Amino acid sequence: MSAKYRRGLIGRFWARATPEDQAKFQSLFVDYMLSGLAGDMLTDFDSEPHFRIRGAQRTGDRILVQSISQDPGEDPLPVDWVIGVGRDGRPAVILDVMVEGVSPLKVMKEEFTSFMYSNSGRLDALIVVLQKKIDAKRAAQ
Repeated sequence: MSAKYRRGLIGRFWARATPEDQAKFQSLFVDYMLSGLAGDMLTDFDSEPHFRIRGAQRTGDRILVQSISQDPGEDPLPVDWVIGVGRDGRPAVILDVMVEGVSPLKVMKEEFTSFMYSNSGRLDALIVVLQKKIDAKRAAQ
């Protein structure tokens, strides 16, 4: 995820944060994703997931790829991928993944924004909470 999208998770509070807190958040968010959310997603699979592409639609600098994940004996699960297109016109980076229409990044943005509102817009307070979650996850492993 690019720095632009990490900043977008904080919304209008980004401009109020100090450059030091902005840099800490940028770095910490990557650790948060790898130790928490992404780590859980990667370990939840018992085997290779089976995806079937249903279609793709390009809109500007993004491609929406619609797929179905279905393992034997399981119900089909719609999974849509939002992929950013590079300057060369080729797919470059996964921007978001929506499972059954729910975007984990959108949910995360709502949670972060709510936290920021309840903590006077202080990014440093969010950084402390994220670091505690990372530390707890690592201690549990």
